[in-house]
Amino acid sequence: MKNLDNDFYANHLDEPWLFFPADRHGSISRREFYFRVNQLEDKIKSYRTNDQQKVVLVCERPENFRLAFVAVIASGMTALLAASRKPAMLQRLFEQYPESLLMTDTDSSCAPASTIIMTDFTADQSVPAGDVKLPQVSYSLLAAILFTSGSTGKPKANHKHWGDLIKASALMRQRLQLTPQDCLLVAVQPQHMYGFETQVLMPLLGGIGLFASRLFYPADIYAAMKQLQENGIKASLVITPIQLRAMLGSGLDFSPLRQIVCSAAALSVNLARQAESQWKIPLTEIFGSTELGSVASRRTAKEELWKLYPQVNLQSEGNAYRVNADYLPHQPLLDDTIELDEKNPRVFRLLGRASDLIKVAGKRASLMALNNRLLDIPGVIDGVFVMPGDARENPRPCALVVAPDLNRETLFSALAEWLDPVFLPRPVYFVDRLPRETNGKLPRIKLMQLIEQLQKTTPESIDILSSVSPEHPALGGHFPGNSVIPGVVLLELVESCLEKHLGTRWGTYWVRQWLRVKFSRRLEPGQQCRVVIKFDSQNLQKGSFKLLDMADHTLVTGQLYYAESEAQA
Repeated sequence: MKNLDNDFYANHLDEPWLFFPADRHGSISRREFYFRVNQLEDKIKSYRTNDQQKVVLVCERPENFRLAFVAVIASGMTALLAASRKPAMLQRLFEQYPESLLMTDTDSSCAPASTIIMTDFTADQSVPAGDVKLPQVSYSLLAAILFTSGSTGKPKANHKHWGDLIKASALMRQRLQLTPQDCLLVAVQPQHMYGFETQVLMPLLGGIGLFASRLFYPADIYAAMKQLQENGIKASLVITPIQLRAMLGSGLDFSPLRQIVCSAAALSVNLARQAESQWKIPLTEIFGSTELGSVASRRTAKEELWKLYPQVNLQSEGNAYRVNADYLPHQPLLDDTIELDEKNPRVFRLLGRASDLIKVAGKRASLMALNNRLLDIPGVIDGVFVMPGDARENPRPCALVVAPDLNRETLFSALAEWLDPVFLPRPVYFVDRLPRETNGKLPRIKLMQLIEQLQKTTPESIDILSSVSPEHPALGGHFPGNSVIPGVVLLELVESCLEKHLGTRWGTYWVRQWLRVKFSRRLEPGQQCRVVIKFDSQNLQKGSFKLLDMADHTLVTGQLYYAESEAQA
């Protein structure tokens, strides 16, 4: 078993390395960090009972997570990186890996008997002078087990050996041109692969400086950037597309950054171009997954094609591709649909995830491409297309949209400029926020739960007072002086009430079919009437209606089927 003495960056041990907000006393050096690792390593070994035991890391603070991970692998153990800190998920993890230890900096309702409680470390803790022991970790050690976010189903375990992580991290640093003279601001969580690579591996293995505290909101990122700038440090920022959108809308100036790195969800070309134009800094998008790690990148504002990292190759297998690299011995199959460039097999065009390809009315599209069109619309803060579970009942995608200042007509008009009518979403739900994970992903199960909840809040009935104006243009040609309201105008009145009542939350509704319509009495121009619509609890797009005069005489009855866009009507 080969031990490696120099995997961890060992130069300049006494220089500032991990930076904290000013109220937490500035920074700590590598010497101070590894001193704390040695202390925690001894504590872990005192809890260990067998060689197969693993350690579940549940840390709120990224700096505690980083310290805990290094101490775990220095002890020769495996770190389990839970995709979620929710009690039910952690309970399932302990059932799957019995006898595991829990290392946490927070209270946990499902904590096992063997729990190591970490205390926050700050830069003001004293560390004795002298030599410090750097961790020695075997290449063959199963250093971490990471879990997929579950965005397309049940989370899956992915094994990461220490030697493979070392090689992969070196390629990522090379592609981003990061050296020990650089410093990172990372606004993604370390328990997911993207954050694990940038928050944990890059600083440890490449000697890159790091703002060690948790970042998320534009104001937090801006304050950290300014603090480093005041110390002569030009930082590189690691974020997700949703955070980039928030930064652009914040009005803050992020031009002092050296570069921006973006991943974890689809990044639209327009958003990338806006960022580069506004701040005059390069933005690099990373391609990868929990199973692969990062394997390719592109300058999204300027490049359509993705460029593989050195030593990474793609091998076709039917309609799919396997990823070949010496640090990926299992040669994983890509979940994405790609197209290799004819002239250069080391670059490719991303067409979307295999599970994202949908077929509607005989036409195909990628949900990723639809999402990008949606997110490019001015006023859309966040949004996603979702294909329902049973396409036989509703063969069209719906959409969840965060756009508080956008009206429905503008949204559909903008989408219609780019999309075939069959891909216009029906229905569209305007919501306050999407159920994103901390890494920016949207698990399908959470999206379906939200849609189900929204569907259940559809009203059972509508009962509205309304009338047809005597100035209605259709009345002039119908018996002048003794106007009769045409039946089609009465049906327009029903449709208008449907739209007026549901449109404030649910959008623009159109009746696509009228059934069993019976006209029983006349309605005079200007005369008030009640419009009553009852919805079918078994079919959310079906209802019955009636118009009543103020004496409750029935004027019109019938049934209707309604939809959410004119293109569908």
